[in-house]
Amino acid sequence: METWKTYLGVLAVLLQGPAEGVQRTQVSIYYSTLCTDSITFFSKQLWPTYTKIGSIMDVELVPFGKTKQKLPFDGTNSFECQFGPADCYGNIVQSCAVSLLNNSDLSVKFVACYFNDPYSPNRVLQCSQRFGINYNSIHQCATSKTGFQYFHQMGEKTRRLSPSLYFIPWVVINGEFSSENESQAQKNLLCLICDNYKGQMPAGCQT
Repeated sequence: METWKTYLGVLAVLLQGPAEGVQRTQVSIYYSTLCTDSITFFSKQLWPTYTKIGSIMDVELVPFGKTKQKLPFDGTNSFECQFGPADCYGNIVQSCAVSLLNNSDLSVKFVACYFNDPYSPNRVLQCSQRFGINYNSIHQCATSKTGFQYFHQMGEKTRRLSPSLYFIPWVVINGEFSSENESQAQKNLLCLICDNYKGQMPAGCQT
């Protein structure tokens, strides 16, 4: 297995952005932290694809999945996650990270790192240290009402989907969902992103 150091070395070259005026392929991923299919997707599809063609991708991460929530939201922990309390904790941590970082590249790196060992109690600290992210900010967010608020916002995004998701991870390309794209994303995300990119193909699309 390739090391994280190798991955990051490749990313330093790749993440220089597309040609001026060319829009990146937008990829929105709706998922849940302890969903086996989500874990597989991040490790087998998203991260390998991102290391090759991250420069032409604009990734939005929405950790909520099929969580049930008592509405209207009153600022408290009113969530029931599909895979239990640990799933909720992971979703809230990642909601905090995505919201606080407000940086697609760092968010993808942090979440991909988290998914490499999602059951480890030290994963948040390890991934924060690896990428120079403020661990205390994420930890404080995830253990406070701020984390509930960010998680609620992920739920709002998920509830606005049309059609509503019935499977996770749910992958939306350039703002539109199709069952064909969903199926291909699970098998060959790299090809799907390259096929939907309108600019000059990077080397990663030709492998």
